[in-house]
Amino acid sequence: MNDVIKLGDKEVNISEIFSVPEPTPEEMATFCNSLKLLIDSSAPILSALNVAAKSTNHPWLIAALYFAHEKLREGETIANSIAIGFKELIQIRVEEVSSRTDLPDDWREIAPQQWAVPDFFGFFSLFLSMVEVGEETGELDTALDHVRRIYLGEGGFGEQTWGRDIAILNRAMAIMFVAGLPHRAIASVLCRLPALHSLRGELEIFAQEIDDDAMPSEAFAKTNGRLADPVYVGLIEVGENAGAIWAVFDGMCK
Repeated sequence: MNDVIKLGDKEVNISEIFSVPEPTPEEMATFCNSLKLLIDSSAPILSALNVAAKSTNHPWLIAALYFAHEKLREGETIANSIAIGFKELIQIRVEEVSSRTDLPDDWREIAPQQWAVPDFFGFFSLFLSMVEVGEETGELDTALDHVRRIYLGEGGFGEQTWGRDIAILNRAMAIMFVAGLPHRAIASVLCRLPALHSLRGELEIFAQEIDDDAMPSEAFAKTNGRLADPVYVGLIEVGENAGAIWAVFDGMCK
């Protein structure tokens, strides 16, 4: 790989890429909004990524867009290219830290921007999760708008009541139900979203209990965790009875 990568008029030196702090929530929100607007505009996507690079000066984001650009040239889908771009950046970080001979016993005591590989991946888990939802549903612009709102602290009812991870779950469910995905497909996506790692055990039970004829409220009630909260399950059941379950999940995002 080249020591310097270039996308549009932006250049990034790979050897210096991890010497800066992580992007701020505001920088991530602006980045997501720029991508959404470009996708909405139906601009040629390769050109759109060049333009998106102009919306940020953060080397992590510029590098991720560069790798996404390369994957698009190889024929990958838009959403998959963006996800691969960020995962490529994560892999570079893993390799860079692993090659060091002076690793401390507890790297968490060192400056995060220098050492924290797991934290580095965790920082992007929300973004990667929503991109995957966008890929599955064909609604990448909607998914990017949801993640923008979360970065800006607009978690909604789910976050205030049950936590940030369930707020993310609500957003993903709303998008996938609007797109008409079958229940089993929805459960499969939820189980592999990085941002929902804290709910993995409960979601695996949900996946085992759900089928395309079953009511999601019944499957959630069997999880014996936060997803089985009577109020949460009751709201979902109201949506099912009204024939508008997507509206309940969407409502819990506001």
